[in-house]
Amino acid sequence: MINKLKELYKKYEEVILYLFFGVLTTIISVGLYWLLGVMFDYIAATSGNSGLTLQNNGFINSSCVVFKNIIAILFAYITNRIFVFKSKISGFKAITLEMLSFFAARLATMVFEVIFMFVTVNVFALQPLLMNIIAQFVIVVLNYVFSKLWIFKKEDSAEKTK
Repeated sequence: MINKLKELYKKYEEVILYLFFGVLTTIISVGLYWLLGVMFDYIAATSGNSGLTLQNNGFINSSCVVFKNIIAILFAYITNRIFVFKSKISGFKAITLEMLSFFAARLATMVFEVIFMFVTVNVFALQPLLMNIIAQFVIVVLNYVFSKLWIFKKEDSAEKTK
């Protein structure tokens, strides 16, 4: 039984690790956003300025969303590079290109999400939470495909080190 589980893990190791670190990335993203919300609620309460909360200040909210996404994407890049796809490229230029490719792919899926949510929720009046869940499944698949076939592809790893 243990050998069968080890065999299955070895066969699907990359996908299992991708999903595992994806869950951790989501926890970091949501957790950091929650923590920033608590922090700004505390600041608002102690200063008597209710305009300093995420709910009452669009700039603070948007800034927190951008900040938590940057941290989550950096975490995702590092874990995908080291543990999931085991990238072997080296050199400042090659690593920078790999990182920028990763960020571009994440930006593309974010644009997909914004468009998908607008069309399904605002145009077709479908249920927002359900549409967000569907979008997240599509995004996970797209991010994996981008990572596997474009960003961390194995066949030209030796070429990337030059």
